[in-house]
Amino acid sequence: MKALMDEQVQELRSKNIGAIALNSDISFEEQRKLLRSMHASKPKLIYISPERLFNYFFLRHYLPPYVRYP
Repeated sequence: MKALMDEQVQELRSKNIGAIALNSDISFEEQRKLLRSMHASKPKLIYISPERLFNYFFLRHYLPPYVRYP
């Protein structure tokens, strides 16, 4: 699944569509960097692996400032 996420992000970026993938293969420091950059770059798609979606700390402290709910 992680490889598929990475392939999809690369394909979207090749078409100038902002996308990022957040999964357990990415170091904590790299995740912080991506999350901080999201505010400025405003990606259209954010791929989040299931283990991140079930991580309370991640959901509570990192994701809310960057996600707009309809």
